[in-house]
Amino acid sequence: MDHGWHIGAGLEQAMHKNFLIVKGMTLMGEGGLKFKRFAFKNTTQVEPLPRGMSNLLGTSYQVTMLFVDVAPKLKFMKETRSLPGDCH
Repeated sequence: MDHGWHIGAGLEQAMHKNFLIVKGMTLMGEGGLKFKRFAFKNTTQVEPLPRGMSNLLGTSYQVTMLFVDVAPKLKFMKETRSLPGDCH
């Protein structure tokens, strides 16, 4: 059995600044897409398979998943960063 692998990407986007009329609070939206291959196997011999699957020579088996996620986020005090030498 071969080792698995995965690949993915994500995106974060500002949706609304000063959310709920709170200065410095931003509503963010985050989305992600990931593809994972947990296992892969090539067979060259007859193996017992679950009922309903044919029993063929030279068959490949894969265990994979596709993840899609969407999530809201709140960021606080985004615009209140102070620089060195600033007085408040």
